[in-house]
Amino acid sequence: MSHHQPPPHGTQSAAPGFGPPLYGAVPPPPPPAARRTTKTLLVAAVVVAVGVAGAAGFLLGEDHTGPTAASAGASLPPKPYKLTVPPSLLDGVFVIDPDIIIRITDKDMTSYAEAGIRNAKGVSAHYKSGSSASRQQVQFSGAWGTIADPDRAVDHEIARLTDSQGPGDKRTAVGVPQNVAPGGLEDAVMKCQMLKVSDPTAPSDPATTYPVCVWADHSTLGQVTVIDPNSFASGGTGVTLDEDADTAAKVRQAVRTPAG
Repeated sequence: MSHHQPPPHGTQSAAPGFGPPLYGAVPPPPPPAARRTTKTLLVAAVVVAVGVAGAAGFLLGEDHTGPTAASAGASLPPKPYKLTVPPSLLDGVFVIDPDIIIRITDKDMTSYAEAGIRNAKGVSAHYKSGSSASRQQVQFSGAWGTIADPDRAVDHEIARLTDSQGPGDKRTAVGVPQNVAPGGLEDAVMKCQMLKVSDPTAPSDPATTYPVCVWADHSTLGQVTVIDPNSFASGGTGVTLDEDADTAAKVRQAVRTPAG
């Protein structure tokens, strides 16, 4: 994941008609006569950027433990929680999208080890709206194990948001990371960062700005991005940082289950 995407190096476009597969994703059959527009391509770029930057995902939740992950971190209390990939989030507001797959690499697992996650296992999934009234999407990725210093883990993943650039993908931080404490966060720490993604091969196309939020506690770390194609299409910047943080806290509650 060479995270915080949101690795990993490949996702299918964010919604039907958003152009061809990017970075080796596993795509569905292409829709007929799909027209590529600047804004729809930028939405696809956001999905890819989140994947490359932070998604620890692979094949919708299959565990992957890297050789370096097992050796990271100090002796910690038993981990109380693990991460799962439920079929839906927020009482069906979002449902899993089987057409978008994010793959994990050994480099991603090494990075989780560097973040201080001991015996890390990665998990990731992409969710689409469960209602035809909305086109919002949620991308979730993370790892679970034992984490001695949640603050350090969050800072490490936030720093990784812009440390990997792919073809046609340039990401820059907008402002500085923000400490947030949305309702339901409980004992975790969370920071959010606004990112701007653009296509260096098409400098005349407008960039898209969107938030990414990262949480960590003593056993789980997760990254959540809400993608809003309707906002992008009208020239907006998607959801606000606070809205993304609120969704991230709810996602955390949905994906964490007792490890025992």
